[in-house]
Amino acid sequence: MLTEPCEETLKITLLMGDFHKHAGAKMITFGDWEVPAYYTTIIEEHRCVREKAGIFDVSHMGEIVISGSDARAFLQYVLTNDIDNYDYGTAFYSLLCNERGGIVDDVFVYPVTEGQYFLIVNASNIEKDHAWLCAHNAFSDAHIENVSERRAMIACQGPRSNEIVSRVFECDAQVIGFHKFIEMPYGGDKAVISASGYTGERGFEIMFDNDLGHTIWNALLKAGEQYGLQPIGFGARDTLRIEAGCPLYGHELTDDISPFEVRCGWVVKLEKARDFIGKDSLVKAKDRGVQRKLFGLEMIERSVPRENYEVFKNDERVGQITSGSYLPSVDKNAAMALLNATQVTSGDTVEVLIRSRRYKALVTNLPFYKAQR
Repeated sequence: MLTEPCEETLKITLLMGDFHKHAGAKMITFGDWEVPAYYTTIIEEHRCVREKAGIFDVSHMGEIVISGSDARAFLQYVLTNDIDNYDYGTAFYSLLCNERGGIVDDVFVYPVTEGQYFLIVNASNIEKDHAWLCAHNAFSDAHIENVSERRAMIACQGPRSNEIVSRVFECDAQVIGFHKFIEMPYGGDKAVISASGYTGERGFEIMFDNDLGHTIWNALLKAGEQYGLQPIGFGARDTLRIEAGCPLYGHELTDDISPFEVRCGWVVKLEKARDFIGKDSLVKAKDRGVQRKLFGLEMIERSVPRENYEVFKNDERVGQITSGSYLPSVDKNAAMALLNATQVTSGDTVEVLIRSRRYKALVTNLPFYKAQR
């Protein structure tokens, strides 16, 4: 949840002191972090990413290292996706599920070598995920280390991101395939460059030790001047991911939501050789079919849909909004909503309850926007 900063001391992303404030950012709190909401305006920054490129300080994300001769077997046990389907150097999306088949977290997994992997986890779930992984580790040589406090991350996203990253790291970023990652030397250390992101655009996520934070951030800004690069806040990060239909933990994903309800069934590999946590429940959930499903909503009447607003069809409540906003690229007020799949389908007209009045909306499939990569 994004709020105004409070009086307590908060961690600032990238450990960069007042950098974001000096850059003119409007600061807000996100969990235990103080983060930039925007530097100019959310709409301007959103369009900059879609048309040019933007950089995001996303150092609030967590990183957990899994190592040892049993690391691969352990990950097969806790992940819904099948690690055997991916080569070293290919990052992949997966879920951690509980025994009921609910989502503990969604993660990106980076296979570095046979005995070393790292997971990028949501900021709000770092301690929870670390404790959950440790509690389910019955393998003698699988070691779990939370290195989040020592690691930082910058995302460079948008059509010009190839040129910018290539200039900074003296490589041809264009040849890094989608979800592929490489290690590059930088400043006497090394950075992991992954062709991934959370905006729906071509782009990169760059991970490194905290000490390189200032240097890499400033190098990207300098290299990107000629391409119109701007720093981007959390406001545009949210509108970009909603347009792209990307789920966010605590909104579309929770411990009580099944992957099949929120378009994540594609990372649940029920056929993989090793059983995994939650498999029995997920098999049953798939067999009986979903009772609710994640849809898009496009407002027909002029109003902005927001999280937790209730949705009605024929005077009957059929679900609620999980995320919503004005979406600049499609010029629509729109939302993602978890709706009763037996009562609602794409193309239906429903009503969103907003401050005691109901506003008409069209049910659609996701995403709202899809970039040409």
